[in-house]
Amino acid sequence: MEQMIQFDWNNPSEKFLQESIVIPGEVSRLLLVGKFTKGNRCMGAIIAEDPEGKIRLQRFLSFGELKMGISNRPEETSPGAVMGEIQAGVWKFTLVFFTDQNIRFELKISEESEILPETLTGGSWVDKDLVLSKERYSFQKMYQSENRWYKGDFHTHTRLSDGKETLEGVMKKAVDMKMDFYTPTEHNVIHTGWCKTPLLILPGIEITTEKGHMNLIGITKMPEKVKNLVTTTDENEIENYMQQTIEEGTRNGWITSINHPFLTVWKWNYGVTQLSSIDCLEIINDPTYPYAAKANEKALNFWNELWNDGHKIWGIGGSDSHNLIEERYEGADHPSIAADPATFVFCNGLSPENLVKGVKNGNICVSRFCRIEPEIIIDGKPYFPGDEIPKTTKEIQYSAYVLETQMEPEVSIIVDGEKKNVEIKQIGQESYKVETNVCIQTEDWHWIRLEVRSKEQQLLGFTNPIYTGEKKSKYRTYGEILKEVEKRI
Repeated sequence: MEQMIQFDWNNPSEKFLQESIVIPGEVSRLLLVGKFTKGNRCMGAIIAEDPEGKIRLQRFLSFGELKMGISNRPEETSPGAVMGEIQAGVWKFTLVFFTDQNIRFELKISEESEILPETLTGGSWVDKDLVLSKERYSFQKMYQSENRWYKGDFHTHTRLSDGKETLEGVMKKAVDMKMDFYTPTEHNVIHTGWCKTPLLILPGIEITTEKGHMNLIGITKMPEKVKNLVTTTDENEIENYMQQTIEEGTRNGWITSINHPFLTVWKWNYGVTQLSSIDCLEIINDPTYPYAAKANEKALNFWNELWNDGHKIWGIGGSDSHNLIEERYEGADHPSIAADPATFVFCNGLSPENLVKGVKNGNICVSRFCRIEPEIIIDGKPYFPGDEIPKTTKEIQYSAYVLETQMEPEVSIIVDGEKKNVEIKQIGQESYKVETNVCIQTEDWHWIRLEVRSKEQQLLGFTNPIYTGEKKSKYRTYGEILKEVEKRI
């Protein structure tokens, strides 16, 4: 069996193209080989659906060899493909392009057996309806048993969307960076499995529209409205689908995180977003990107304003890494690589369930070129970033270690948005310690966190706040508070 589909894209007003073929009953596998035969290779995505209307393959066409497989065997199944039988009947293929050039894309579909550039060597996670199988992905699986800070990255990309690295490639880098967990967040597509790795892989997705990007982390299935978001052109409908997606994430206990909220054309423009439905705000996003420093500082200041208004939204980091390690953005001194920045989450043993719980609780520190380990003591009892402290608290002993750094840091403590530098002492070759006491005069709303910078005031990291009391928020939506504070940030 061999069939060819030709897609001609010459109308930028169209959102997608669709073609169908009939698969005979004797086929045991599908090999899909694509190539651009007119125009330049460009950003686009392919979706394959079986006769039952189930998605069996989703993948971007940006980078890597366009040779993909669908089978009931993992060694014949590509990332983004769903393992299982190849049903006889009408298969539908949808192409979505993000370009205004005229192009022609040809897709050859056969049952040939060839070595694929990437396969699910670590096994498949999902069933045919793109729901994580409880038998093949356990949120209770314990990867490490220690109670400690675990290092990882909550915003990354591979060739499944617009990244340049293979799964094996990003895993090698992750091990080199001494990471414990890794979250792949592809644009509007999800991973259906992974390669063999010792790391905890926490499934995620980057919901991507022209009005902003957000990560859903710890997902248990493909979000219901993703296909609608991809194929719809009406702005009001897109905004409605985005809101439904956020509500779905909240309903299912997924982590909802707004990405790079002030980064040029990718900033968050969904002003109707209910702040109560957002868990995290990405503060440090890909710091090697040319416009990132200014956008990250704006995100940091906006985060302060959110906390001053009583919103317990946690600060998070994400490398947003797309490139090969030998690449640099123009003017950058360092590559864009996973774990720059690193997000550390305190867990009582590392499992997907505990990792999600740690983020939901705000037990988070974010850093680059160093590691931050806070020690917070109140009346002889230890607390972690993200913890609520007693209303009767009068004094907080706030200590922190800044470790594994080759530059002398400066540390500030931020109390209710007011910053004060604190003395830091070197205790080893690449180790520093800060100790300070914070006095609280009232039982009202208060929040306290640390911030670490270089001598040149480059942001190196932060802890999430501890807090006490309650505050009735003045603003309910992202747009309301942004309108009020944007002059100050």
